[in-house]
Amino acid sequence: MSEDFAELRTRLAEVVDVDRAAEILRWDQQTMMPPRGASVRAEQLATLGRIAHERLTDPGIGRLLERLEPFEAEHEYDSVEASLIRVTRRDWEKERKVPGELRAELSRAAALGYPVWVDARARNDFASFLPVLRQHLELKRRYVECLADEVELGWYRGSEIQLDSVCLELISLALPVSACVPAPGQGIVAIEIRADDDEVRRVVAGIEDPAAADALDAERALVAALGGGCQTPIGALASPVEGDELELLAAVVSLDGSRAVRGQARGPRRDAAALGARVGAQLLADGADQILLDARTQTVDSRQLNVDP
Repeated sequence: MSEDFAELRTRLAEVVDVDRAAEILRWDQQTMMPPRGASVRAEQLATLGRIAHERLTDPGIGRLLERLEPFEAEHEYDSVEASLIRVTRRDWEKERKVPGELRAELSRAAALGYPVWVDARARNDFASFLPVLRQHLELKRRYVECLADEVELGWYRGSEIQLDSVCLELISLALPVSACVPAPGQGIVAIEIRADDDEVRRVVAGIEDPAAADALDAERALVAALGGGCQTPIGALASPVEGDELELLAAVVSLDGSRAVRGQARGPRRDAAALGARVGAQLLADGADQILLDARTQTVDSRQLNVDP
């Protein structure tokens, strides 16, 4: 292994360690810490955010990335080595445009805003959270302005975000759903209640959307028929159509996009789960099982991307 690459991994591991420490502090604030500790915790998280930013944007990492260009070229594009160098270069170049103090302020504001959000939610008084929300939007606006030359978005004015007509002209093609089928269950909002709480059940029944529930049943049944889960390349979208029916559009696509199996069918909403199972069986018969098997075997073990030395 290249000595420069080993040093890069060591430096990145330090950044990851600082981020993990911050994650523990955030978890503690949300689960164990008394609310009055928010101001102190906010400063702790701001300090860790600043340290992580300084470590990542250190000029030494930039020099390492320059020296590693030949090493990167020697490896396959999707290899762990080339991918780590490429992603680090992208993050290093982006983060150097963001002031360290802004990074710290973002962490500080999030920690200070959390107890305000918890209190507002408990009292159903979301107007009290508005000042915090405005502060967050202002910080995010400043962050995006740091990257304006990279993302070509120079249309932020005041506290509002306005889309310049020039940007609209850049949209040359709207992809149909059949070309890019969303993941199952996208856009569904669910409320979890206690099984024996009849009063709450009556309350939430008033906002239930039976059509959305039926669509979700069809999509879930499809995933079950395919033996899939959150990490499998399955797309599904069930939509109400005329005659109290559902139309289910589904796709299974290989990880590299070279193979795809698609299916589509209609059925009564009352038989939504049966519709999902039927389309799933159709996809399996058309070769989706092999695509899913290949996807599982090709999935990179996340431990290979661990930057710990």
